[in-house]
Amino acid sequence: MTFGDIKPNENFINSSIQLLTSGGATATVTVDGLGTVKAIFSYWDEDDASDGAGWYLDADEDAEYNQNSRVIPFGDGYLVNRPTLETGAALIYSGEVQSAPITKELGDKFNFLGNCCPRDITFGDLVPNENFVNSSIQLLTSGGATATVTVPGLGTVKAVFSYWEEDDAEDGAGWYLDADEDAEYNQNSRVIAAGEGFLVNRPTLETGASITIPAAL
Repeated sequence: MTFGDIKPNENFINSSIQLLTSGGATATVTVDGLGTVKAIFSYWDEDDASDGAGWYLDADEDAEYNQNSRVIPFGDGYLVNRPTLETGAALIYSGEVQSAPITKELGDKFNFLGNCCPRDITFGDLVPNENFVNSSIQLLTSGGATATVTVPGLGTVKAVFSYWEEDDAEDGAGWYLDADEDAEYNQNSRVIAAGEGFLVNRPTLETGASITIPAAL
């Protein structure tokens, strides 16, 4: 997918897309004519931009270096920053549909991923490999904190999920909330909506960890 495949609606005002590092900071990109700048992208209409309608880096104050062709790999997540209180903002996605599962290699610390399918998937569709050790998936609030979920038998707990093998879990192999210390409440059926992002936390230094996201079709 490219930035050009993403179209904001008319309420996407004073808003931006940000790419993040594994530490959660704003990433940087290097562009001829701009140098190395923060990876913060805003949408410009054709009448306002020197290089046509589309996405431009915030450092490109005259909108001379269109970023529509910049690739966002399938499965990668990003941050949409909405500083205004105006409601009704949305992003509309088009372009290629992934017809095969995607395996994302994971680095240390924070990996920002997302459901790149144009349909809902479940936690049970996410398959970690054998090196996904001491790692977890976290859902986040709009403020960047760990979200909470409510589960009968557990109450309201932090939305941090780890993968348990069948021999270790009371309710079968799959994803369990970290608050569920005896693995009694399997979360494989929990939905991750189309386009929804999530954080994979990799506190260990073990290499070779990955997670597979299902095909869109």
